[in-house]
Amino acid sequence: MPLNRLTQRLTQRLTQDCWKKLEKRNDPDYFDSPEKQARVKTNEYQLDQIVYKLYGLTTKEIAIVENFNKEN
Repeated sequence: MPLNRLTQRLTQRLTQDCWKKLEKRNDPDYFDSPEKQARVKTNEYQLDQIVYKLYGLTTKEIAIVENFNKEN
């Protein structure tokens, strides 16, 4: 399978899995549940790490992305 198709399939699967995990943010008790907030934060971190690896970002590039997200 060509790399582009493999990347597309992996990206689609990650997106689907990510949304399933992050749906906890829509639970009515999300803001009252530190456990749910911690799980979402962990899932977001794991997803970020996978995306960084998928796109081959360097440590410097990752720092730029993370600092940009903090500013917005």
